[in-house]
Amino acid sequence: EVQSSHHQKEIDTSRRLYDEGKYIESAKVIQGALKDEPDNEFLLECYARALYRTDTYRPVSYEFYQRLISLLDSRDQKSTVALDSWFMEAYWKYGTLLMDKGEWEKAAFEISRALAISFSLNDAQPFVHQAYSYLTKAYFHIGRYDVAKYYADAALQIDPKNEYVKYYL
Repeated sequence: EVQSSHHQKEIDTSRRLYDEGKYIESAKVIQGALKDEPDNEFLLECYARALYRTDTYRPVSYEFYQRLISLLDSRDQKSTVALDSWFMEAYWKYGTLLMDKGEWEKAAFEISRALAISFSLNDAQPFVHQAYSYLTKAYFHIGRYDVAKYYADAALQIDPKNEYVKYYL
């Protein structure tokens, strides 16, 4: 599927470099294309994804994930919640960046969106376990201990030795 009429080659190259663990190179390939198409969701996702995996530029990825999620949300009416399966990882990573900033309610929302998409995947179990763990932490910090316990119990069903969630119980 063509995701950019002018920069498909850069998207493909960036994804290949990302898969090879060359995150800085992956981001550099997209930089110029992103200037040309600043609202292309696929270019934003490639760029933010690569930045997220670097220690130096991870905080910068927040801005690009924020732009991407805003674009995805603007497609739908205010009374709906947008879920675009192409961008499950974007919802997830944006949620973890919000956790880093202590924005617990927003983080829980974004991680929940990723979780909702993951249920349609065949091999989502490792992701689901981590999502339950992060939702435990987020809801604990929100002060919704009942919801935190719900997610902790769900995480412990998958891994009874999960020390991460036991801390919040």
